[in-house]
Amino acid sequence: MFNLFFNKYVLARRGLKADYFHFDDGSDSFSENFFKRFSGALKDIPVKGNYFLHLYLKGAYRSLDEVPDYLLERNFNVIKARLNRIKIITVDAKHWLSDLPDNYLDCLALSNICELMDSNDTLKFFNEVYRTACPGARICFRNLMIPREVPEILRYRIIQDEGLSKVIFDNDRSFVYGKVAAYTVRK
Repeated sequence: MFNLFFNKYVLARRGLKADYFHFDDGSDSFSENFFKRFSGALKDIPVKGNYFLHLYLKGAYRSLDEVPDYLLERNFNVIKARLNRIKIITVDAKHWLSDLPDNYLDCLALSNICELMDSNDTLKFFNEVYRTACPGARICFRNLMIPREVPEILRYRIIQDEGLSKVIFDNDRSFVYGKVAAYTVRK
């Protein structure tokens, strides 16, 4: 089933580029890579309460109590009261960051953002992340398939917290990410 639904040709028809099919776990294919992750999730992550697993397998959440925090009824009023803090932006992240002032952001959640960038764009992007981040800013960086990392030249400025990275990766119930890591910006 994994070979049928997660093969290079099917995924390429959905817009994934060729470099999306390189893996750092020894897998020869997307389907093999994803099967390893799925198998690991079934063995290593408790199924009970794992709304990701239920959503992936059944196409819906199991109950209204087993959903992400932002969908829990008890959080509705807090979220509603803070809607004015949300600003929807639909531009390339590199361009958006380039318009921001220095030392502007204190927290960044970067999920799948570098997957389809080449190494030059990744460097440009992380230069902008560094420039716009406040000293001590925290970053959560997630990669789905392509093994991307903070460029070597910036690793003394954007520093990975190895201990916290292991904790958040080991506790990530979505299980589809190849990397979930925490960083702090040093200026």
